[in-house]
Amino acid sequence: MEIDMTTVNAKTNDRYAAVILALSDFIKDDYISAEDYPCLKAQIESLVDTRPLAGLTVIHSTPIFKNAIPKLISILETGAEVVFSCPTFCAPDSRVVEILREHGIPYFDSPGDIDIEADILIDCAGSLSHLLPRIGCVELTKSGVDYYRDATFPVIFIDDGSIKVIEDRFGTSDGFIRAMKELDYPIEGKSFVIFGNGKVGNGIAEAISLLDAKTTIIDIHPPPTDQFDSFDYVAGSDKEGVVKVCAAANYIITATGMKNLISDKYAYLGLGDANARLINMGAEDEFGPAIPFAKAENNKSPLNFLLPEPTRLRFLDPIFAIQNISAIDLLDKSLSLGLTPPCNKRESDILKHYRGKLT
Repeated sequence: MEIDMTTVNAKTNDRYAAVILALSDFIKDDYISAEDYPCLKAQIESLVDTRPLAGLTVIHSTPIFKNAIPKLISILETGAEVVFSCPTFCAPDSRVVEILREHGIPYFDSPGDIDIEADILIDCAGSLSHLLPRIGCVELTKSGVDYYRDATFPVIFIDDGSIKVIEDRFGTSDGFIRAMKELDYPIEGKSFVIFGNGKVGNGIAEAISLLDAKTTIIDIHPPPTDQFDSFDYVAGSDKEGVVKVCAAANYIITATGMKNLISDKYAYLGLGDANARLINMGAEDEFGPAIPFAKAENNKSPLNFLLPEPTRLRFLDPIFAIQNISAIDLLDKSLSLGLTPPCNKRESDILKHYRGKLT
């Protein structure tokens, strides 16, 4: 990890100096380069001088892969007492967990088991929604909306900002293509049906269309007319049309952010007996109980999560940075209760740094 650790360690409190060094050593000389995380690198170097969350307890539950290490270091450098976990829709990197525990950093195998009073929650897909923070929460994904919609504390909703599109549209589609290649699943000339034309679904549709796939989007809202050059569209309410395209599909993908969508709204498709490969690309189980886990690829977890680096860090860096810095923004007592988007200026500053540093 290409951070000046001599400077960082000299300023880091004794509690976290050793674990930060161990985490940094774990990704040193690996596929991760400091060029892939310019925003987090700058954030870490700033936080060692400020410690804005000193004296507070933060619970952090977002996917813990090897490329999340710069994000974890950034949170540790805020000066807070940090408790870590990982949402249950993905398995954490076991060595990262070992390093945390070896250095006395609390780690829970399931976020649902956490019963600790916290000041701030840093969450993904509502995995910490059973807790009541003293200050507030930063939720990463669209899948977490329903969990926090009626929150009685401020919830900064990262997916409602402008930065998240970098991960969802470009990073996830890149990960999807890499996972398909890893599995040796053909794309060219194959028929894809995608439920959902949001950032994730549309990004995948554009990526596979460039590889000469035949793609149909199913959504309750029609896409802009200029997108019809890339793929076909069937209204979600058009039962006959939905049945027709799904029956002819080689792959059926869900990317709506809606838990149990297929079981609740499209049970008539009988996808449990479908010949098509079923792929969930949402954080929630969008196929639902009508579809056995073994019937869907990767046991209903997002397909790219079978890769060592599901989403490349270069697509995650600004999103990780805005979620971490938004935890500090929760200290602003003027924030309204419930869901609120991230600070526009914060996003603008991060995007300027990202565009200026990443090539």
